[in-house]
Amino acid sequence: MRILVHLAIAIFATLPAYAQRYEHRVQGFPAEAVEGAPLSFRIAYVAPERVKLHAEVKDRNNVVHASEVVEVQGRGVAEFAIAIPRGRFGGQLLMAYWFGDDWRDPRIPIAHVGPIPVYTAVEARRIAEMDRQAAGIRKRLGLSAQRPAVAVLSGGWAGRSAALSDAYVQSLTARGLRCVRIGPDEIANRGVLKKDVVSMVVIPEAQTFPGEAIPALLAYLRSGGHLVALGAPAFDRLVRRLPTDTGAEWVDEAQLTDRLRQTPATRNLLDMSRIRPSAWQRSANDLKAACRWDMASEGPTGLALYHEIDNLTGWETLETPLTRPGATGDNLVTFRARGGPNTTMLAVELRETDGSRWIAAVPITQTWRRYALPVTAFRLWDPDKRSSRGGPDDHLQLTKAATLAVGLALTHTTLPGGKHHYWFSDLGSARGPDIVRFTVPTLDTLSPDYKLYPVRQATSLDGSHGAALMAARTPAMPRNLLSTHPRPTGSGFDKARKYRWIPLLQVRGPQGVAGTVATLMIHTRTEFAGGRWASFTAADREWYARADVRQYVAALAARMLKPAMFVEAGCQYYGVFPDERPLLGARIAGEKAQGLSVRLEVREQGKAQPVFSRTLPLRDSPTGASAQVRWSPQVLAAARYTVRATLIEKGAPVDALSHEVTVRRPPSARTTKLDWVTVRNGEFYIGDRLWSPHGVNYMPSSGLAAEDGHYFEQWLSSESYDPLVIDRDLARVRAAGFDMVSVFIYIESKGNRNLVDLLNRCDAHGLRVNLSLRPGTPLDFQWPGIGEIIAENRLADDPSIFAYDLAWEPFWGYRDQRRRWDGEWEEWIRQRYGSVEAAERDWGESVPRENGKVAGPSDADVTASSSIPRVVAAYRRFQDDLLSRKHMEARQKIRTLDQRHLLSFRMTIAGDPTCGPSIMPYDFAGLARSMDFMAPEGYGRIGDRERVRPGWFTAAYSRMAAPGRPVFWTEFGYSLWNQGERPDPKPSLSFADAFDERHYLPATIAFTERFYREFYEMALNSGSVGTVCWWYPGGFRYGENSDFGIINPDGTWRELTRIISDYARRFAARQPAPQPNTWITVDRDRHPDGIYGIYTEHKDTFWRLADSGKFPGLRTDGDDSDSASAPLVAVGNVPCTGSNPPKYLNAEFESVEVWTRDGRWAAVPYKGGTMEVAAGGPVRIRVVAGNNGVARWLAREGDGQVRAVARDSDGTTLATAPLAADVERLGVSEAVEIALPVIADGAALEITMDAKGRTAFGERRRLVVKRR
Repeated sequence: MRILVHLAIAIFATLPAYAQRYEHRVQGFPAEAVEGAPLSFRIAYVAPERVKLHAEVKDRNNVVHASEVVEVQGRGVAEFAIAIPRGRFGGQLLMAYWFGDDWRDPRIPIAHVGPIPVYTAVEARRIAEMDRQAAGIRKRLGLSAQRPAVAVLSGGWAGRSAALSDAYVQSLTARGLRCVRIGPDEIANRGVLKKDVVSMVVIPEAQTFPGEAIPALLAYLRSGGHLVALGAPAFDRLVRRLPTDTGAEWVDEAQLTDRLRQTPATRNLLDMSRIRPSAWQRSANDLKAACRWDMASEGPTGLALYHEIDNLTGWETLETPLTRPGATGDNLVTFRARGGPNTTMLAVELRETDGSRWIAAVPITQTWRRYALPVTAFRLWDPDKRSSRGGPDDHLQLTKAATLAVGLALTHTTLPGGKHHYWFSDLGSARGPDIVRFTVPTLDTLSPDYKLYPVRQATSLDGSHGAALMAARTPAMPRNLLSTHPRPTGSGFDKARKYRWIPLLQVRGPQGVAGTVATLMIHTRTEFAGGRWASFTAADREWYARADVRQYVAALAARMLKPAMFVEAGCQYYGVFPDERPLLGARIAGEKAQGLSVRLEVREQGKAQPVFSRTLPLRDSPTGASAQVRWSPQVLAAARYTVRATLIEKGAPVDALSHEVTVRRPPSARTTKLDWVTVRNGEFYIGDRLWSPHGVNYMPSSGLAAEDGHYFEQWLSSESYDPLVIDRDLARVRAAGFDMVSVFIYIESKGNRNLVDLLNRCDAHGLRVNLSLRPGTPLDFQWPGIGEIIAENRLADDPSIFAYDLAWEPFWGYRDQRRRWDGEWEEWIRQRYGSVEAAERDWGESVPRENGKVAGPSDADVTASSSIPRVVAAYRRFQDDLLSRKHMEARQKIRTLDQRHLLSFRMTIAGDPTCGPSIMPYDFAGLARSMDFMAPEGYGRIGDRERVRPGWFTAAYSRMAAPGRPVFWTEFGYSLWNQGERPDPKPSLSFADAFDERHYLPATIAFTERFYREFYEMALNSGSVGTVCWWYPGGFRYGENSDFGIINPDGTWRELTRIISDYARRFAARQPAPQPNTWITVDRDRHPDGIYGIYTEHKDTFWRLADSGKFPGLRTDGDDSDSASAPLVAVGNVPCTGSNPPKYLNAEFESVEVWTRDGRWAAVPYKGGTMEVAAGGPVRIRVVAGNNGVARWLAREGDGQVRAVARDSDGTTLATAPLAADVERLGVSEAVEIALPVIADGAALEITMDAKGRTAFGERRRLVVKRR
């Protein structure tokens, strides 16, 4: 390992406050990697505090195989050199980098770079040898820098048509282009495929391509080479030549895998004939769930293990010792398996004698198949990093294999929940050849096949977007259509995009734009800068042979070789405010203007006469020749404008771009007036109308199948946002029956006005917005950046947004993640109990310690078997208080700018009664006072009705812990994407359905549809106010390898869309939640495992009542009590002594202020401080307190009267101030003032609350008085 950190000369502490944010950026990342060699690069960083900077090298399934970590602080550059392990990446890697201790809670979002190809050492040597042969091949082909040519890949091999290749040579030549045919050997030599001699590569039948040529093609494209790929999915069938008795034959990867499966086993590792069913040991996340297994006689060679699972919710595996380990020299694991209709993957684990666990996830089908997996296919499973295994060259050692475990695990096998079964037999080891497997390249709009989707209901082709570039007749529509996912088109100015995407031939149907069959991508700032790629995605060989198609391709190729093209053109902003004067401009590819000019015009929507028109010469620039002008109208009177830019060369137009600009007026000046969304009695209201939101989490369809993490995640950034795509998406969102969207914006996008345009378009489609403000959480609040989003987009008075979402799925986490709060925990103990020793006497238990310091409870101690249940009860109260304070502080900051919007956040596993307790979800009790609604997520509910229905208990628990707050499910969903074996093809399927069956299994689709119905029913039955599913766009999400979409990528409805539409009517007709008509009393302090233990104790009663038609509610012994009547019991169910925290009385200070010597109120910080007051006269202290307990606070005289109290350092009460009025649970007091007539200079004071004659309670704020 080698890491160097360079600190900048400037001291970070001198940076202004707005710069005190985390930043990281990769520098010098290589274009390729070689196994066994270091991957060297740098990461520039800005870190306001000492933090770990991680660099992780992953495979395409997001599995980390190598990493380095360095601690950094300030501003600097870290150098990394990560050794690339052999046999782990399948030909391609991705690098992730992030700040923090846990990837689930990074300081800022995890960033990625890549993917890049990974070559074996053998491949690297072969590439070098081919480079040495290149000069002779170039001479033979007539390739030279003086006469560069278009290279057309030949046919006549591997099933490719020679006639089709010849036809394209003829068509291109007829357009005046010099062409050469190159074969599989020539195109595999990157010394031949050089940009200075090959002006463009044209690949007919791009589906079939020589695998050995991928490195050369990638090198050519990275040099800025141009490409025309005809046929889709491109590079889907990578072929190689293998020697035969009669010469050689071409085989693809599937054929090669079939041959490898024939490798005979050298040793049987498990003698199935001698194993009884009792020899298998079950392991599962839920051992109460039904499960059966037996040794069945239906194996292809004898007995087989048969395993039947009733309801998969996590993992279900069976384990047995091996009869013998593998033989020396064996490098393959062989076995036979088959699955039921739902079971398309199998996890096979081999455990070595040292305890290391090696797991392979294997696609299986419903027919018996033999498998032969290289040992490198087995990945080390060590999520807690407790073993010393997993180094760069480490892999499964078959000679040390001791135990087999086989089964299903959602961590490894991408499967629906519910019923499953499979068979397994014939485990052995074998010795096979070392074969380099080819990897389909990752090239946007081209490959792999997840870049594409089938188009249904197509009626016509629209060539209007390509017409501005070239004069070519739109060809006839093909029979079988695939489309690439949309990308930003290049409209707008100063967008910092990496490319321009042009939908040359759009496919239309009843749904409108359904996709494309031809696109052009102009690379400017990617690793392929300078290159232009045309992707044709019809799947019919016959279509490409048509004369009109060949003529169109030839015209396009000729145009691609002419430099004059826009990179971007239009307006600086897509959305503006009426008083703004934005820039208009244009930029072309290349640094030289070459006498080009641009005409910029602005029209009010629907009007022919421009309100602005200017023709400007383009000026040379290192970032591309450009021109710009300020558009300064007197007033922006229209709601929408159209900006059009035309590129002019020699007096003729050669390119054009246009887009809309929307104007956002103040709410009072808008045509449609919107009422605010408010909360009353646990429900949402719009004005006086009950509102039950039926929503979807929205990200645009242009983010699908995109590997660029920033582009995908920061979709409101300048580079990612395109209103053409967004408006089409939002129209389909509304048509499906949704009435709201949840979206998010990062601080970096605060001023680009894309949010302004988005809100205008949401208004136009009748969609309310739940807006997530990112990054960070209230526990690490990014202020003032979050406030800048609100201020710069003028959101404070905008009712289109109904809520701000302040955090993205936080939870306390396991002990390793909770450790960061140990200091706060110790301080809370001292504040609430007086000292750690006093707390331990109160509990009768010892607080945990690490390295002599107070520590939080272990993962084991927050379960039902805890050895310190009272400590854990106090720890949970501490967590509630910390959450409440941090969220109150975040709310207070927002309220300085915005008084009206509701506040909450997606609370992930909070309130999940079946979530394992060791991960410690947030509890609603800590969020109830500052958040306006409770927002759980439904991922813990994925499954059948029995798995979904505990969401009703979540809602009941929320109403107990946060009375009056709506219960709003902010995420739920399930991925339809199948990563398993592609099913056997069905001849009866249409082309579109057959393509979809590559990745969408009927069983998964049916499971998801049932789950949505059950979830919606649960939400309605439980009195939840609404739901937001995850997410809108259908298609492949890179990295997560999922498809949670609710609509087909072509805009046609899935059956899921119809279910959503049906429930839109149900939610629109929903009535307010009924009041509970029967009660269950619960006590969290009895359960160190929190809500999990509460549910375990009471679930049978809860469901018996619910199934009998009751609407059960939960309550505590302190409900409906007040400060005079609340039971005097302390946290942990011990007697309340006045020196320990009462269970049902609690308080936090909204503010504690002191009247200072200069005549103003000054806030006392939470951790206390020295406050300067006048030398003479009384000390005045003003207090505003929030009731974050259970009991109501009484203001009337007598026992139980709640007062603000000032005490000295000895605990003696110096003065009190009673409340002016009662304070309900979760309410806030009016300001009360404590006057202290005689206070000495340097006196230490403590401010707290008490219930007169009963007990002190809540936060204690300390200060020191300094007389001046």
